[in-house]
Amino acid sequence: MAGHVSDAVIRRLPGYYRHLRELESAGVEQISSQELGERMHLTPSQIRQDINCFGGFGRQGYGYKVSDLKMHIGEILGLDREHTEIIVGAGNIGCAIAKYPTFQREGFRPLAMFDNDPEKIGVPVGDIPVYSMEEMPNFLKENMPDIAVLALPRRVAQEALDKLYACGIRAVWNFAPTDLTHPDDMLVVNVHLTDSLQTLCLLLALGLILYEVSGQLDLDFPGLVHAIRENEHSRIFVFDDWHSKQNFFKQFFSGIFITIVMTGLDQDMMQKNLSCKNLREAQKNMYCYGISFVPVNFLFLSLGILLLLFASQLNIPLPAAGDEILPLFAAEGHLGFAVLIFFTIGIIAAAFSSADSALTALTTSFCIDIAGISHLSGKEAERRRKLVHFCISVLFIGFILLFKAVNNKSVIDAIYTIASYTYGPLLGLFAFGLFTPMRPRDRFVPYIAIASPLLCCAIDRLVFTSTGYQFGYEMLMFNGFLTFMGLTCLSIKTKNYGNTQCRICSK
Repeated sequence: MAGHVSDAVIRRLPGYYRHLRELESAGVEQISSQELGERMHLTPSQIRQDINCFGGFGRQGYGYKVSDLKMHIGEILGLDREHTEIIVGAGNIGCAIAKYPTFQREGFRPLAMFDNDPEKIGVPVGDIPVYSMEEMPNFLKENMPDIAVLALPRRVAQEALDKLYACGIRAVWNFAPTDLTHPDDMLVVNVHLTDSLQTLCLLLALGLILYEVSGQLDLDFPGLVHAIRENEHSRIFVFDDWHSKQNFFKQFFSGIFITIVMTGLDQDMMQKNLSCKNLREAQKNMYCYGISFVPVNFLFLSLGILLLLFASQLNIPLPAAGDEILPLFAAEGHLGFAVLIFFTIGIIAAAFSSADSALTALTTSFCIDIAGISHLSGKEAERRRKLVHFCISVLFIGFILLFKAVNNKSVIDAIYTIASYTYGPLLGLFAFGLFTPMRPRDRFVPYIAIASPLLCCAIDRLVFTSTGYQFGYEMLMFNGFLTFMGLTCLSIKTKNYGNTQCRICSK
């Protein structure tokens, strides 16, 4: 029956078990769906539907016997028997998991830990031995655990996961700060501690800033809404000016293609979707990712208007770039010490996480697609990967300094402008492969991908000089179109296109 149960119900089962355990410890013998729903913030009908998926454990007019229901849910979760595990990584997170007593009380017994640090190898964590990573395959041949806990840095997590799969491990609890690619017959549950911390700091800082600004302006909630609505900067879309970058139609159609290239064709973003266990989960991830941006972006837009009003009230001169307004108020202490602390933590955490993610994605792409290190031995491949990672990091620093020196726009505007040129060839390549029956001549593809942005830049300058019109984000579509036409002109039409089958879809 459990095979027909939705993932949402399964994810709620540990919550049921935790609340029932607390009730049992408090001496509660029976509970109704109404009372249990109030504790878990669910409706009584939802409680009954969830529990009925696994059989009838309650009686109408009586409710549920707490001990019996806890026992049955524990059996469903597999907590009625012992599960063995290994912990890969003896760092802070790995040691914390090994020492956490609740896991062992719930029947999760760690057999061993593995690490590459010579200072940690041979030094037990509690009563759990720590072995070298090289010893792991032989250990697993004799002691195959039910679960592997992955507590490694991002750069080595994927390699460790592949090794675990080769050794026969099929269930992994991943604490590495990255989404890992894994086969369909392997279950990987990701725990992103840094993502949760960043989100908390961001939202907390945003809430504190809104509270401080509203207090300084002496406005209640209706007053805030009125002030934002009546301000001239609250206008998001422009319908009557084609030269404006805020023109609705330009932003709407450009936004569609920017979303496609920056979330669907980007290595850093796509590896998150590829880590999902099926297509439905990947689609759900994209929907949630997109929808979650709407309220957050709206709050930041509202905050921008309030900061402009605040600056006008205090006669504070505003910086030329719009994205420097919030750091100005936070850094100079106008919004209070708490805002400064959380804003700083959020900015640093987000910057390091984003940079680390981008560096890892670039390193992986270069090593596999260009350098071809898959044929190298383990130590040589690791040495080569570290060298590439270092070189790309240095290149990153150089580009950041160059960007700071030449950029006179807001960072967001500059990023989307650059994306119009750099992502255009990706959009053209994607559309060409998706919609045409032709095969590109490989030797011409790099030249087309370079020539297209250069030609776009030249056309932008020419049009601006001649007509005064300056391309905005719609340059992405034009760039992709030029790449598409270039590939079309220099490609070969395949004869058996209609009989070919996508290798991914056929799996």
